[in-house]
Amino acid sequence: MHARARPSRPAAVEGVQLEAAHLHRLLAVSFRRSYPSRHVIFQPGEKATTLYYVQSGRLALYGTHDDGQELVLDYPGPGSFIGQVGMFMESHTRQSSLQTRGPAVLFEITYKRLKALLQDEMADIAVPLLFAFGRDTAMRLRSTSRSAMDLAFLEVEARVENALQALAAGRDSVAHSRG
Repeated sequence: MHARARPSRPAAVEGVQLEAAHLHRLLAVSFRRSYPSRHVIFQPGEKATTLYYVQSGRLALYGTHDDGQELVLDYPGPGSFIGQVGMFMESHTRQSSLQTRGPAVLFEITYKRLKALLQDEMADIAVPLLFAFGRDTAMRLRSTSRSAMDLAFLEVEARVENALQALAAGRDSVAHSRG
């Protein structure tokens, strides 16, 4: 059974914008891959070598406890970067799993190739790209911190209310005429 997480948001940075042209340049040097529903893209223990960008589809980023219980950490969707932390850590291994929730299209680029490009032919867009990666990471950290505080300090009813409000505010939410 999956626990719920707050939906992630697309990459954008106040003051430093990741413009469509910047993203297009990154995607032009990345590999586009289509995945079927329920496909596991990576798992804990695997060496982190790749940055992902979600073009379409919904995914679940989750951790698994030794007893087999799973906790959903995020539901990345279109516009989300995944795996950016590994770009800044040498010999990093994945700590979570990423699985598609339906058909999905992702762009992938190895950290090694991306680092080389950012130091050379894409140096002019390195700052906006790195800010976008950092902002996505900061938003996930904020969401995780909020969830940990909710678990520690709120009663069950308040936690459920917060989770429902977060889901209602997410990008998959739909307004209904009867509320």
